[in-house]
Amino acid sequence: MIGGKCEVPNYQTIRKLPFIPKETELDQLLGHKNINNTLVYTQLVNFDDDNYTVRVAHNVDEDKQLIEAGFEYVTEGDGFKIYRKRK
Repeated sequence: MIGGKCEVPNYQTIRKLPFIPKETELDQLLGHKNINNTLVYTQLVNFDDDNYTVRVAHNVDEDKQLIEAGFEYVTEGDGFKIYRKRK
């Protein structure tokens, strides 16, 4: 608004802090009773396997096809978008 008057916003005061759970309460909220249960699942994932199928999209239609096929966007170079998908 040009030449208009700006009003200062009126903020509401909060007297009570929001609930911030402790680490054990957070684990219970997430369903983890013990950290060892979480570690079992993380050990099942193989992070060493870095084999990817790589594709390059030259236009929007190719972008759409790659995303629908499960590829994830990595970066852009020379005007082309690069996607990858785990083998």
